[in-house]
Amino acid sequence: MAAMSGRSGSMRKPHVLLVEARLPAYRVPAWSALREELTNRGVTFDLAVGAAHPADRVRNDERDIPWAVHCPTRFISLGSMRLRDIRSAPLIKSMKISHVILEQALTDMGTYRTWVTARRQNVRVALLGHGRNYNYPATSPRNQIKAHLTRRADWFFSYTDGGASQVRERDYPADRITVVTNSTRTPSGPETQNLSELSRTLGLESGPKALFLGSLEPRKGLDELCEAAVLTARLHPRFTVLIGGDGSLAQPLAEKRESGCPIVLLGRLDDREKALALSVADFVVVPRQLGLVVVDALAAGRPVVTLRGDWHGPESEYLTDKVDSLWVDPGTTSLANAMRRLIEDPDLLAQMQTNALRAHSSVSLETMVTNFADGICKWLDHGGSA
Repeated sequence: MAAMSGRSGSMRKPHVLLVEARLPAYRVPAWSALREELTNRGVTFDLAVGAAHPADRVRNDERDIPWAVHCPTRFISLGSMRLRDIRSAPLIKSMKISHVILEQALTDMGTYRTWVTARRQNVRVALLGHGRNYNYPATSPRNQIKAHLTRRADWFFSYTDGGASQVRERDYPADRITVVTNSTRTPSGPETQNLSELSRTLGLESGPKALFLGSLEPRKGLDELCEAAVLTARLHPRFTVLIGGDGSLAQPLAEKRESGCPIVLLGRLDDREKALALSVADFVVVPRQLGLVVVDALAAGRPVVTLRGDWHGPESEYLTDKVDSLWVDPGTTSLANAMRRLIEDPDLLAQMQTNALRAHSSVSLETMVTNFADGICKWLDHGGSA
């Protein structure tokens, strides 16, 4: 691998810096493994992280890595828009960075400052992201600006194949795109006695169970899920939805449970607890905003039930309708019917569980780390820049 970096052609030891807005627990294994892999390849890798917005701290998922650099972070509100300013620019000089990877985000003011500083220091700049903002139409001004910004990056690391396609369609060179296949570490399955222990602890009766994993926020469709759970339980009285996660809706959901909604609140789950919950459940249900929970579901061999719509993250493309997941039109009745279908057809459920396990082999954390490291090394060897 070449050690040459920068437009000036000067020799510089490869030192890659990745700047992230915050450090949730699920990212710790990925960045730790990536650093180890790159170290083995002779590349220095560091991580700079900002602070979580106060509104995000309710998720209780922030973690730390001893070697990560924590950057001062300022937050600015402009109407409904929430901006952040991660002060990562000084690290370009102080850490003698040769290549920097920034998030493909328009709302971080620090990104622009770090980008300008990098250019002045002949440091190459890459972006990491989804290709476009999936919460807005592809032709929206926000996505047009994002595409304009992306075309000026020297390299693009896409979370998924779909994101790579979005970037290529906007005239970004295909030979400067790496698909990392966004993933998380998935814990190994628990022993049988642990399943019995969990059931006793939660007071769970025998019967069909679904599992929701994610932040407890309105955008996830939890109201629809609770209404669908009530409809399902009318025909299957022992049906329960386990809900793993924390967030602003924790208390309202507890009140729904007290009112008779067939849900059990597990709180935020660590790796072992998540594995237990997945093993107890027959399938996963996340009505809206599917993201990396898809990887957890596939790794555990659990099909996913969800609603069709533009609200899902790119990781939803890992799923195939009627193979390892059921996608239904929005509405509590259709959601309930999909859950009933899996409950009432054990053969279909078993086949979809098998299909989910097969699908996971291509979206593991090991795959992500290898893809990311390969892409970084290819970028380091690439001559020229945008």
